Amino acid sequence: MLMMQCGFRSSPLKWILRNTLLDVMRNIAILDEDAVVHDLVVVAFDMCSSSTILEDLTRTSSLKQFDRLLKKLRLWLAANAQSSKYVLYKFTGDGWILLFPAATITGEHLISFLLRLAKKH
Repeated sequence: MLMMQCGFRSSPLKWILRNTLLDVMRNIAILDEDAVVHDLVVVAFDMCSSSTILEDLTRTSSLKQFDRLLKKLRLWLAANAQSSKYVLYKFTGDGWILLFPAATITGEHLISFLLRLAKKH
């Protein structure tokens, strides 16, 4: 289990980032009013061999296909965030981080979600 501490100090940018993250997380009731320390299950994934895929698509002038795939994946993840109770955080070109509240996620629910994700994309 990951302990996430939201104790930013001083910098205006850190204050903005902290409040943005807290606002997003409050939407799915991960944080309590004090918003200090919370248990999260963190799932990180990315697309295997995306560099090779991009090289092939570039060579054949078909980059739009990869762009469509990423957009569809992002839309699917966003559409399922509330029902599956996670916060979606995108990082780098084809990698994703999903934050699940540890208190409400079960192993069965997590595996079920990951299987749906794998079958869809």
